[in-house]
Amino acid sequence: MATAERELTEPVDLCTPDGKRLNPAARGWSRTPLHTGNLRGGWGRTKRWDYWCILAADLVVAVTYADVDYLGMATVWWCDLATGRSGGAEPTLPLARGVALPDRPGAEPLRYEGQGLTLALVDDAGGTTITASWTEAGGAAAALDLRVDLPPGHESLNVVIPWSDRRFQYTSKHQARPARGTLTVGDEMLTPDSSRFWPADGYAPGRGQPSFDKQFVRDWATASGWDKSPPAPAIPDEVVARTREKYLQAYGLIAGESFSDWSERVA
Repeated sequence: MATAERELTEPVDLCTPDGKRLNPAARGWSRTPLHTGNLRGGWGRTKRWDYWCILAADLVVAVTYADVDYLGMATVWWCDLATGRSGGAEPTLPLARGVALPDRPGAEPLRYEGQGLTLALVDDAGGTTITASWTEAGGAAAALDLRVDLPPGHESLNVVIPWSDRRFQYTSKHQARPARGTLTVGDEMLTPDSSRFWPADGYAPGRGQPSFDKQFVRDWATASGWDKSPPAPAIPDEVVARTREKYLQAYGLIAGESFSDWSERVA
């Protein structure tokens, strides 16, 4: 059933002054975050979440920072969909000790340090920087360093869902924001910004694609007959050079200038 919800264009408090009921003026939606979540009443029934999910073909990274009154969450999770490997850190935080979220999204940095995890989410006018470090279950040191850009004019979906005057939710969804950075696990570095790029004019279903990334090395290793048991074979110089060429080609197509031209321009 279609509905006609009003668009909000001015800042507004989510709740009435006592923090227990929905402010009638907060009903509606907006293109940018305008609501102040003044949730001060009803302990045990208020929940604040800041959740990020970065998708890059065969690499997924998720970060959660939340306060649900009786429990807190500061978690990092990752999965390499090509291999099924996954990991991260999920400390238990009774009574949300160690986490705090502001009334306005992005108004203050979100930080947590404890139980082997250091996590920070810091917003500025150009986007969000997410950094974390922890130890994997197997003992490997891990680190995350991501930048999620906020392009000029980028719109988000911000909407109040009024189940009743005392039960409601406010959601702010930021879709399709470009991300770049690295996930390091032990001595392996994964890059969610460059996981898979293919030339559109050469794409065809049902076969491997001529990608612009380290898949070129994987294809060489498979063709070499290596059984993936250590030690790995030495990579020939021509394979290294060809892989480098593919990354440089991808940069030129995306940035609109060659990497060498960029290097000279910023030197």
